[in-house]
Amino acid sequence: MSYHMAETWPNNGDSSELSELEIVSAALSGDAGAMEQLLAKSEAPLRTALAGQIAQPFQAVLDVDDVIQVTFIEAFLRIGQFTDRGPGSFLAWLTTLARNNLRDAIKALRAEKRIPRHRMVSVGAESDSYEGLLAQLGSTTTTPSGVAAVMAAVPGTRSSRRSWPARPSGPPVAPRA
Repeated sequence: MSYHMAETWPNNGDSSELSELEIVSAALSGDAGAMEQLLAKSEAPLRTALAGQIAQPFQAVLDVDDVIQVTFIEAFLRIGQFTDRGPGSFLAWLTTLARNNLRDAIKALRAEKRIPRHRMVSVGAESDSYEGLLAQLGSTTTTPSGVAAVMAAVPGTRSSRRSWPARPSGPPVAPRA
């Protein structure tokens, strides 16, 4: 689907309103106000272009506002790479940036769902105890000090639990004042 900025920017006969070409030219020259105006006028058509593009599983963690925000930041930083090819070219460029940002965000979310094999914790005979859990955590820790700290905690858990007071029977009693 092609979007033309001229269709979304009616002049309404107001000669004081700048044309798309003038605003794009000013933005390319470093005019932050012109860039802000371009982005503001592009927001509604950009939302239309992205509407319905986020699959259901990702809608809880990603929405069109996120994609537009990243796209506007990227457009502001990369405006020097934009080539004006006539009416509608800015919106076409911005829409391409937005679709790429959406694709990258979904790709990152999918990658987060996959747990690398070296980070997986297998269930074994030791996993029924606190010591087993600490041993499993120790095997997935990547720094020597982390491994040492977890492994040092394993022998101490049994002896420290032996020194705990016996569970009281009956209801708790408030201390006397």
